[in-house]
Amino acid sequence: MLKDEGQEYHGIEAIRKWSDEKLIGANVAFDIKDIKNWGDRSIVTAKVDGDFDKTGLPDPFVMELHFGTLGSKIEYLSFRLPDD
Repeated sequence: MLKDEGQEYHGIEAIRKWSDEKLIGANVAFDIKDIKNWGDRSIVTAKVDGDFDKTGLPDPFVMELHFGTLGSKIEYLSFRLPDD
């Protein structure tokens, strides 16, 4: 499961479509600032830039990527604003 902008995406095809549009298509780049790990949970804090509408976003635009893993696979990924 992937959560971004209040939407949830489930399954390989839905996540691939999201990635093609929202990440690859928008040339998104992540500048990693911090990584915190707690067992099978991680939070990656990153400055985000790319070719997407930045209207109303803070500058710099920083997000937290919340990961949960199950074995060697990502179980979920949630994009959040810090303190959200």
